[in-house]
Amino acid sequence: MQPHWVHAYWEVSLEDQQRIQDWIAGGGRCIIRVHDVTHIIFRGNNANSQFDVEIGPHDRSWYIDLWSAGKSLIADLGVRMPDGSVRVLARSNCIQTGQTWEEPDGGPR
Repeated sequence: MQPHWVHAYWEVSLEDQQRIQDWIAGGGRCIIRVHDVTHIIFRGNNANSQFDVEIGPHDRSWYIDLWSAGKSLIADLGVRMPDGSVRVLARSNCIQTGQTWEEPDGGPR
């Protein structure tokens, strides 16, 4: 199995930094929520699947392991609250991950 990584990075305004601190004080955890939007028109709540990557409140970039290729993805930067709700600070543009091709001998290209 080959690794499939993307690099996410962001800037956070002073106002949003304060918002994050307030949410963390309320028990929240900073996350990147990755939505698989392959072959759909994403409306914010209809992803094929999604997963969260927990990050630190002062992080400004992260490498994310996607486990597979050939996907359309959108990521949210936010804070997951104790009740499971997510307070979103920013949403990425849609990205397309590349395909994995194999050589005729079965090895990865």
